[in-house]
Amino acid sequence: MDFSNNILKAMTEEFTTIEALTKVMKTDKNKLLGSLNQLLKTGRIRLFQRKDGQKVFQKVSGQSARKMQGLSNQEAFIYRVIKESGSMGILQRDISQKTGLKKTITRKILTRLKKRKLVKTEKSIKFKNQLVYLLFEIEPSVEVTGDVFYIDQEWNTEFVELLTDSVLIIIKDLGTANVAQILEELEKRKLVQQNLTSNDLMRVIDSLIYMRIVRRVYSFTKEDVFQIDESPSLSSNMLKVPCGICPKFSDCKIKGSINPISCPYLEQFLDF
Repeated sequence: MDFSNNILKAMTEEFTTIEALTKVMKTDKNKLLGSLNQLLKTGRIRLFQRKDGQKVFQKVSGQSARKMQGLSNQEAFIYRVIKESGSMGILQRDISQKTGLKKTITRKILTRLKKRKLVKTEKSIKFKNQLVYLLFEIEPSVEVTGDVFYIDQEWNTEFVELLTDSVLIIIKDLGTANVAQILEELEKRKLVQQNLTSNDLMRVIDSLIYMRIVRRVYSFTKEDVFQIDESPSLSSNMLKVPCGICPKFSDCKIKGSINPISCPYLEQFLDF
């Protein structure tokens, strides 16, 4: 057991080859292989094969070892790929590409990992509500689930319209208002149930400014103050366009990965 622990201590790099271990441990290769096999069986290390065919070992922490005990090398490989994706998650097709495993094998392994509650799936708004895989204990990013303007990964048109109308009512009633005042009034009048941040509210206000419904006015306090824009505005139907408060608006390009042609929310608006 002491020899096995010494092997683990010698594995200071993320990945270690048998040749490197033999050199560090200064021992017979056959003896080393016997101990490595035992460590593999107990889940203390994992064996991977690189694209060039070279086999490498990776040390597993005590907690991870207990969690991953009994996993095959392929299952452990897929688990690691999903772990690397963090809170963004990863599509099944990308898992197959990264691991080099066939789609049928990948699908079966993912099913087993889900049954063991090692991984889970979430619908991702970034990938048009396709399923992404994350570690079971990881909370998905807002880019996956959507922020306050989404519900169950779907654009919440009803809420956006309600919030927009509420903001306009408050600005009209107050004459001029800053973000803090609008947030305070929303809470006081109980116009919306969701917890809003200043950034959330500014996305709505920015869309109203863009539509020439609201305008920014100068303030002696150097704080942004807003009032109703009396100049001719665009059609009120334009308030429903999701572009104005989309968090990816600045990244949206005709030929980009995020673009209006493939946007499911713009398509939904146009169909409506």
